[in-house]
Amino acid sequence: MELRRPGRVVAMKASNICVSEPELQLRELDLSTVVLPPRSQLISLPPFGVGSGAVESLWGYLQRLASAHAVRFLDLLVSVGAPIVRHSKRGQTLGVWKHEVSAANGSTVGHRLAIFFGKLTCRADLESLTLRCINDVPGLCVHARETHAWCPLCLAEDPEPYDRLLWAVADSTHCPKHQCSLVTRCVGCGRTPRLFSTRSSVLHCDHCGCNKGTVPSAKIESSVPADFGVWQSRQIEDLLKAVSGKGLVTRELGPRAHNLRVSASLPEIRGVTGLARELGLGRSTPWGWLNEDRIMPLKSATRWAWITGTSLRQLFFEGLPQDALRFRPLPEAVFSRHKRSRRPVVPTGSTALFLAALRLSAENPFLAPKKCALEKASGVHSKHVAFKDVHFIRLIGSFRERERRFLRKERIWREITDVHGAAINVVSKRLPLGRHRVAAEMSKPGSFGGALARAYLRWLKSRLAAGHPIRPKIVPLDVRAYWDLQKQRSLV
Repeated sequence: MELRRPGRVVAMKASNICVSEPELQLRELDLSTVVLPPRSQLISLPPFGVGSGAVESLWGYLQRLASAHAVRFLDLLVSVGAPIVRHSKRGQTLGVWKHEVSAANGSTVGHRLAIFFGKLTCRADLESLTLRCINDVPGLCVHARETHAWCPLCLAEDPEPYDRLLWAVADSTHCPKHQCSLVTRCVGCGRTPRLFSTRSSVLHCDHCGCNKGTVPSAKIESSVPADFGVWQSRQIEDLLKAVSGKGLVTRELGPRAHNLRVSASLPEIRGVTGLARELGLGRSTPWGWLNEDRIMPLKSATRWAWITGTSLRQLFFEGLPQDALRFRPLPEAVFSRHKRSRRPVVPTGSTALFLAALRLSAENPFLAPKKCALEKASGVHSKHVAFKDVHFIRLIGSFRERERRFLRKERIWREITDVHGAAINVVSKRLPLGRHRVAAEMSKPGSFGGALARAYLRWLKSRLAAGHPIRPKIVPLDVRAYWDLQKQRSLV
């Protein structure tokens, strides 16, 4: 049986219950709570090369993020309140953190930037765009480059050019793909592009707007040999690939200590003279890395891997047997860069230091010569026994006592001359000679407060009351000569 009503049809079932078709469809709907994913404040732009050696740098990612929002890079940082933006009297500015520019891709400032923009874009892979991952390798220290470097061939071949994190490593000098030196100066203007400026860009120079993908006509000469530079860049790229996108690395020095102990026992390495100098080190040696658990700089680690015939990944993550190590000396160009210039040895009984002190005191009789000036003029090191000679100590002591007395005399005459000139100006205006009026006419208003200056002002008042005119003050000749010398140095 069917009942016809305008607009719908109601079906009668055997149980005499009337149910409409819309109600049946409503009962079939899933009315459970829908969980919406978090929404990002900025465009969730995926970075390039995550998990590979050609991973994008954080600076290049932020440049692309600003281009996606059609704003300037600096405006993006200021508008979102990035943690490296500071406030000054002129408002929000970026000039007060110039010391953090080189660390934009580093493991401290860059890591904070990655966490901050990761929350705004809802991306968890931005931390792999900094040097934090490679700095977490146990016993390794990596520094960021202070200036911008790039490979023009890579930028020209990319469908969408982006900045590599490998180029931000300070010890990376060559491109591992094209085996050419990295470019640090613009082809058009010859200047170094800045990382943070109003017109900074990945593909264009912020000074002249020239395309960075333009290959220089002249061959770029690097101080590092091509074979060693390419090998070093490939080792860094391989290490970036090993740690990129895998989070923090466990802090265990076991593999590194084992490999260093095995490689340091090679007879060829035992016979290398000046090994610390060859590795670019000062006092630290491989034995210091072993016994004191010191951190290895990336430059020293790559050179040690070259000498032992291993790789960075094997040196820090794998245990190597002694028969797998082969000694290979560094190229001559790398070794020659770290030769220290030695000064000629001055004999113990030489009088060069005493004569240099007399000569410097004659050039400037008002001040005592400094130790650095004495070293430069005489060629005698500060640890030489001549600096401890009793006659030299007495001579320097007399120079310092003369300097102390003269500076006290010059300070008094400077204050008295200032008070005298201000008093003449007050008297010329036919005003009473008061302390506040004189202080207002001085070269530095409000500096009138010395006991000698107050006594001199009282003497001027007594002279003026007795009817004597106030004439210009005659300054001693040595004080005037000192003032002329200071004026000449300020002009130079």
